[in-house]
Amino acid sequence: MAAPIAGYIQLPSDSGNTGKKVRTQTRVVGADTVQEHFFIPISLEKKLGLYIAAFSGVIQASAHTFTTGGFFWLQVPAGSTIKARIRRMNFQTNVGSSLSTPTAPRVAFTKFSFTGTASGAAQAPAKRDTNDASNVAQLRTAITGMTLTSLGDLFYALPPIAVGTAAWALCPPCQEELIPNDEDGYPVLRPGEGLACWQPDAGTTSDTRKFMVNLSWEECDIS
Repeated sequence: MAAPIAGYIQLPSDSGNTGKKVRTQTRVVGADTVQEHFFIPISLEKKLGLYIAAFSGVIQASAHTFTTGGFFWLQVPAGSTIKARIRRMNFQTNVGSSLSTPTAPRVAFTKFSFTGTASGAAQAPAKRDTNDASNVAQLRTAITGMTLTSLGDLFYALPPIAVGTAAWALCPPCQEELIPNDEDGYPVLRPGEGLACWQPDAGTTSDTRKFMVNLSWEECDIS
């Protein structure tokens, strides 16, 4: 197939027009200066702000029960006028020393709905821009006040295993990420919903594995 050839359509003179103006930009194509439509891709959402939080934890010897335990809960209070959209989740982990009884526990990120009013301790996120609105969604470090119902697992992460001194010394950090390709893929948390980070499988006695979760979300007006 032949390569495309540049061309243009000549419009009538617009010197007498008094209507609305459409933004364009000019470009020289061959011997002609042409007008090109000027596009700025924007979201259809009314975004209020972007928020970034970092959480650190330790793999537990005993598994969590989803409805009673976990590491943290990002929750959108019922009755809110925003929805939260997860932009990115980054999970990093490593061992602190060799494991005498190695296990392979998952760390799960599960979407949930809830009833009640969350009252657990809240960890304040950083704003992308200080002019962003204050966050409505809260990163809770205790499940207090909420009764959860699972809406499905979004993401699993798997900490490394190291048995013996040599393995521990050579064990590289583990890093896993959830990065949707575009905003159509952002997991959405609506009022009365949230995202739980928890451990559904048992670790090992005196587990030395530590992890960090770097989480960013945006909030959009739905009032």
